Amino acid sequence: MQENETINLEPETFVSPKTKAFADYWFSLKEKTRADKPGAAAHMPVRAAFDPIAIPSLLSDIVLLERTRPDAFLLRLQGTAFIERGVMDRTGTTLSPDETQPGRQQILNAMTRILNTPCGLRLVGVEQNMDGKNSLVEVAVFPLANNEGKPTFVVALVSTLETLGYREDVHFKDSLVEIREAVEIDLGLA
Repeated sequence: MQENETINLEPETFVSPKTKAFADYWFSLKEKTRADKPGAAAHMPVRAAFDPIAIPSLLSDIVLLERTRPDAFLLRLQGTAFIERGVMDRTGTTLSPDETQPGRQQILNAMTRILNTPCGLRLVGVEQNMDGKNSLVEVAVFPLANNEGKPTFVVALVSTLETLGYREDVHFKDSLVEIREAVEIDLGLA
């Protein structure tokens, strides 16, 4: 991808208007970062540039994680919509490999891929709340750099698409229990 090309995500890339708006916001941060530092080929927005207040209609559906070890992420921010949907508040907890959580390794692999590539991801998965309600969700996930420019943070917006039913016999700590589809989004950063 050429530096001066405009990245346009097609409307059909995302099903939810919220995930589309979130992707547009991330790309606007990338363009602002490029404008602030002319001359370099690619710029990943830094965490300090990400301002949740700038996107008030999306804030409640946002998750911000920080990689603290190669296989662990600290959940820094979890929006209020998760609590409203009956999902456990995990703010301040660390996600690391845990064989008792069925989707955990898939999630860790996806976040690691986002930071190592770096790339964005459009995920479709199953979210389960504390009452066993399963919902199909669409997730837009993007990397953010630390102040030194190293990809360290993962920011995501989770949007509910439909209710799939209930599974009262099994409850998990993690809300995203399955990833059904993962599509890489070229960010023009490589």
